[in-house]
Amino acid sequence: MGAYRPGDRFFLVGGGIASLAAAVFLLRDLGVPGERINVIAADERPGGALVSGWPEQRPALAVGNAVRNLDAAASACLGDLLGSIPTLADPGISVFEETVAASRHRGSGAEARLLDRDRRVVRPDPQDASAARGRLLRLLGDGPDPELAGRRIDEVVPPEMLGSDFWIRWSDFYRLRASSSALDLRTTLLRRPPESPLPRLYHSRLSEYESIIKPLRHWLRIRGVEFTHGVTVEDMDISDDPAGGRRATGLHLVAHDRLSTVELGPGDHVLATLGSLAADAAYGDDDTPPVPGPADREGSWRLWESLAGRQPDFGRPATFTAHTEDTAWLSFTLTTTAPDLHRHLGELLDDGPGDDDGDGDAGVGLITFRDSPWLLTLAVPRGPYYTGQWPARTVLGHGTRLDARGEHVPVTLREADGRQLLDEVIGQAGIEHGAATVRRTTHGVSTLLPFAGGPVAPRAAGDRPDPVPAGARNFAFLGQYVEIPGDVAFSMEYSVRSAMLAVYGLLGLDREVPAPCRAG
Repeated sequence: MGAYRPGDRFFLVGGGIASLAAAVFLLRDLGVPGERINVIAADERPGGALVSGWPEQRPALAVGNAVRNLDAAASACLGDLLGSIPTLADPGISVFEETVAASRHRGSGAEARLLDRDRRVVRPDPQDASAARGRLLRLLGDGPDPELAGRRIDEVVPPEMLGSDFWIRWSDFYRLRASSSALDLRTTLLRRPPESPLPRLYHSRLSEYESIIKPLRHWLRIRGVEFTHGVTVEDMDISDDPAGGRRATGLHLVAHDRLSTVELGPGDHVLATLGSLAADAAYGDDDTPPVPGPADREGSWRLWESLAGRQPDFGRPATFTAHTEDTAWLSFTLTTTAPDLHRHLGELLDDGPGDDDGDGDAGVGLITFRDSPWLLTLAVPRGPYYTGQWPARTVLGHGTRLDARGEHVPVTLREADGRQLLDEVIGQAGIEHGAATVRRTTHGVSTLLPFAGGPVAPRAAGDRPDPVPAGARNFAFLGQYVEIPGDVAFSMEYSVRSAMLAVYGLLGLDREVPAPCRAG
């Protein structure tokens, strides 16, 4: 490990929330001047997998991502970060305070609910949920973590349990599938007490990009942090030092097809995000499904692959990219210019139109259609979801069964274009009167992410590197693919905790990192 000295420089590789969080911790907790921090990102906007909004080529359509559920009991690191960042609208209110207030304002609309085939809300019995949690824990056992980490959930849990209401709610919240690691299921189950097994949810007021990423970037920029966009870090030189440690000595960059190298001196540090949930993304629209292009993983994967090829303890990235049939994730965004779709969904849940203050920006929370072939989930945020969007509104959706044929369209989820996605939503919701208006006023875009489920894939010890590898003097790793015992990836909390561990561990800061939540 090294230590911070005035005049040191910090290169943060990657523009996702892990890098932004690391920059905040460097500024806030170590007093590093902003002008000594450079965030290097391949994309033109920061945010990584959280980037959303209107693409330049289709400015009339909003591209979102499946809404991230924030577990109120298991977001200590994220809360610590967002509690330091003021909102853009009111500097006197932190992003964390705004998120808590927005979730309380939604009331029942913040809940996740199941609908059965007859479109009736399935009301979970707390005792049944507690019993299901206990049975799953008994099946998973208390054996060594490495053994359970390498097993798929469906190798441990019988099919009848994987069709239960408890499993559907639980797996959707934590982004788990039958093919995910059994260790991650056990870890999430241990986060909740037996008497209250279902998580309490937080949601940001606007999209995560608007409510979280933009305030973070603004806070950093006004403090002098440099953002270098459109630049990919393809490789990093690592050299042994005389004391038996390892140092990063150079960064190899690509910008506009031109190669360059940054030589790293004694006072330079690198915190690099490994892997990406959004790599090789394919996009669809009303007329076209998302069609994957040639595999050409983006820079954070190539960087990791190059490093791991030379340093055995830097992980095995192929573990998380080799099985896209299990890790692919498809989400879609419906943008509608009339209130009909939101009103239908609100009435379906017995919430009425859902507009409790008459301003027309109703939200009805999360809806999972339990018997849908795609296991379709809709997130219906209180609108507007993007700044300047009104009167257009957003419905976000995703399904976990990509290769199942729809019930109302003759294609699989993976093959569906935007109109077919909308038709399946209309059919699952039972919209009859007004369906023509919904179709006329609604457009859909979809996103296929081949590697998004990788963070919870089965794995072996050593497949993920430590945030601060043994002997690292001036470099550390961030993101969803570092090893954090007792925690579960595929969340903002995991990325932020990785940044805390990397910054505090590399620079020897005596400040406690909140432990992953565990209720017993």
